Amino acid sequence: MAVILEVHNLNISYGKKKIVENFHLKVEKSQFVALTGRNGSGKSTILKSILGIIKFQGHIHLKTDKIGYLPQSYLLDRSFPITVFEFLQLAFAKEKKVSYEQQQKEITQMLEKLKISFLAKLFLNELSQGQFQKVLFARSLLNSPELLILDEPLSNIDESSAVELKNLLNDLNHKGTGILLTIHDSQFVKENCNMIYNLSSDKVDENGIIDFCFHPKEEN
Repeated sequence: MAVILEVHNLNISYGKKKIVENFHLKVEKSQFVALTGRNGSGKSTILKSILGIIKFQGHIHLKTDKIGYLPQSYLLDRSFPITVFEFLQLAFAKEKKVSYEQQQKEITQMLEKLKISFLAKLFLNELSQGQFQKVLFARSLLNSPELLILDEPLSNIDESSAVELKNLLNDLNHKGTGILLTIHDSQFVKENCNMIYNLSSDKVDENGIIDFCFHPKEEN
């Protein structure tokens, strides 16, 4: 299977405090990888380093530029007068080859897939936190990413919506999308992820991998 992300000897510090030390990770196409661990163990920090948001030491090799990202928190002034549809159009800002008509079509289809078409004309400040989370999720899926990086994607949404998003993630994964996510839902991890990196453990093997566990997906 083709490797789309490799991380070697990753070290991250805030001042003199080490947050991540000697971390290794690999994600292959169609692989579902979870970062688990207690709060403050470095999960979100690792994702941000992969995306180049924060400084790090080590080596990160991304083999694709088609990446969808859902942050745990999104720094945006939601009082700015922009509708959901217009906000989603911003996902195509760097995609000069995608026509306006194609953008319209893809956004409409994504809103329908996530069952949030009724939000299209609403302004961002009219959305509940759960609705805004779904909109952010929709944005991460536009442009058909080969790698999805999701930081607690199920936070702030109700149970029925969480089930729908879990099913969508599985469908995308089965179609070839590599997924790297942080999540606290241990049952979902057990049933769907085929590689788990537990950052709460102090055990480090000879390859520098922090107590990772391998769980093949349970077959139906």
